[in-house]
Amino acid sequence: GSFTSRRSYTKRTVRSQRLLADVLWSDPTDPGELGVCENAQRGVGMHRFGADVVKKFCDDNDLDLVVRAHECVMDGFERFAGGHLATVFSAPYYCGQVPNSAAILCLDRALRVRPMLLQP
Repeated sequence: GSFTSRRSYTKRTVRSQRLLADVLWSDPTDPGELGVCENAQRGVGMHRFGADVVKKFCDDNDLDLVVRAHECVMDGFERFAGGHLATVFSAPYYCGQVPNSAAILCLDRALRVRPMLLQP
């Protein structure tokens, strides 16, 4: 048989999905910038968000950490918003042009996050 899903999309569901997409696919602002602003580097519909937005999102959703992985960071790993947001990038020497390191995240039994850096 085939699998079909009948999902009801309410305004709240769509709004929640948009918020999640914004947090996961948009980029953090430069340190010290607050709020949400347009992200011209990523294109239409993408945003940049400040540490205040990350902290509120974590507080509202009872989270300690949000991990994202779609932005090239030179050290392979970067913390933001007092450690509530981590960017991890696992592709060293990105596209053969960017001399960045890579990283993977390791979790211990107490769920503490530790990056393991991989040099290009």
